[in-house]
Amino acid sequence: LFAAMPRDAHADEGWTIESFVARIEIQADGSLLIGEDIDVDFGALVKHGIFREIPIEYSIPGDDKHHRIYGFEAASVTDAAGKAWPYSQSRIGANVRLKIGDADRTISGKQSYRITYRVTGVLNAFSDHDELYWNVNGSEWPVTTQRILAFVSPFGDTKYQPQCFVGVRGSTETCRPQIPDDFVGTMFFGERPVAPGEQMTIVVAFPKGTFPEPTILLVDKPKSAFERYFEFTPL
Repeated sequence: LFAAMPRDAHADEGWTIESFVARIEIQADGSLLIGEDIDVDFGALVKHGIFREIPIEYSIPGDDKHHRIYGFEAASVTDAAGKAWPYSQSRIGANVRLKIGDADRTISGKQSYRITYRVTGVLNAFSDHDELYWNVNGSEWPVTTQRILAFVSPFGDTKYQPQCFVGVRGSTETCRPQIPDDFVGTMFFGERPVAPGEQMTIVVAFPKGTFPEPTILLVDKPKSAFERYFEFTPL
C-alpha cells in the first residue's frame, strides 16, 4: 500500500541542483554520446552522493506485446576536476540508475558530478526526416533544478524548428531553443527553475541520410503480476 502511494513531488529535501548542463553529441552511427554537468548544493546535510536515473524503456502506443528500449553504456563519472567518483549501475523499473558516491565517506555543501554515457536506438525515422526526441534531465529528481541547459550537435534540418518543452510529463509549456551563429548545434534554455517531478524534453529534426536509417530496439513487455500468477508452469 505504501509503495503505491504517490511521493510528494514538492517535499523539501534540503538540497538543490544549482545547474544541470547536458551536451548531446549525435555520433556518425546514430548513437548519442552524452555528457552531463550536474552541480549540487547539499548545504549542511550529510550525504553520500546522488542517484542519476535515466529512462531507457518506454511503452509503444498500439503495441501491447513490446516496449521500446535504448542501449546504455556508462563511460565515466568524475567531479569537475576530473577526479573519479565511485559509482554502481543497476536497473530500476524502466530506468538505469547510477548510484554515485562513496558509502564510506560523507559529504556536504557544493559538489560537482560529470557523467558521460552512450545510448543507442534513440533516433526516430520518418518519411522525410529523422528526429531526436530526448528527455534531458529525467523526472525522478526529488529537488528543484535552478538552471537547466542542453546543447545538441550537429545542427538539425532548417526546415524544422527545434522544439523544447518543460514541466510534468505531457506538458505543452515551451522553453527557448537558440541556434548559434556558427550552426554547430542547437542550444535549449530552461527559462525557469525546474521543480521536482518536472523535466525538459527537446526535439531536433535532421535531413534523411544524415545518419544511418534509425531502427528501434524492442523487448517483450513485462508481464503484470496477474499474468505471472496465472501463467502455465511445469508445476
